[in-house]
Amino acid sequence: MNHSFIKVSLITFCSILFFNVKTCQAGKLRNSVYKTTYNHTVDKRGKSVKPKEFDQYLIYFSAHWCPPCRAFTPLLAKYYKKNGGGTKFDVIFVSKDKDEDSMYGYMRQMPWNAVSFKGSAAKQLGKAYPSRGIPHLVAVNKNGKVLFQGNRNQVLEDFKKYLKTKKVANTTDSKDDVVEKIVEKKSKRVIRIPRKYVVNAIMESGKNKCAIINGDVFQVGQTIVKSAVLEDVVNGKAVVTIGRRKLDLKVKASFVY
Repeated sequence: MNHSFIKVSLITFCSILFFNVKTCQAGKLRNSVYKTTYNHTVDKRGKSVKPKEFDQYLIYFSAHWCPPCRAFTPLLAKYYKKNGGGTKFDVIFVSKDKDEDSMYGYMRQMPWNAVSFKGSAAKQLGKAYPSRGIPHLVAVNKNGKVLFQGNRNQVLEDFKKYLKTKKVANTTDSKDDVVEKIVEKKSKRVIRIPRKYVVNAIMESGKNKCAIINGDVFQVGQTIVKSAVLEDVVNGKAVVTIGRRKLDLKVKASFVY
């Protein structure tokens, strides 16, 4: 038999085996969020605690050094208390802080627990739900399947509807059916309620000019919503164009779209 053929076949087999092993490892989280975090949950004092098991979770990647994170965390804490956090669902905090002390200091603002700083659970969650930046919020079911992700404010809105729909959903409906019904209902919506967009902060130093609007970071040239675009950040103002309209907005100024 040709030795080259055997060598190539062996390499191919090992590659496939390695791929399958890595796939299985990445899929472990999908079995249960509860099992993933069971021995890796800590409270704000750094004490190891056993998490409660829920049917759904919000996984929150954040850090104290990040201004948009610090702006969003109080909003999430308010949402948590108002919508049944700790009884209907739980938030799992995955810290992206530079050190453990910073993480525990940041957790004083949070009514939920976290996974251990840079521990195996944090790494698994990071691999399962990657993002280009923070803050990053993902709604998942107990098996780790993504329910909602993307714009964090939209995630909260959709997740709130999901929790309400679960109460009145037919018992024969699966959780996936409920999500599909919400998405279908949204797609049929014709009337759009105007929304207010507030400029929270402006950063014009350095190459990456950006503005924080409604808690989200937008770089120059990025679409804020529909035809509203952040055209420039100059002289302490965010220049937003909506079609042919041009708005020069200072911090705390707003527009409705």
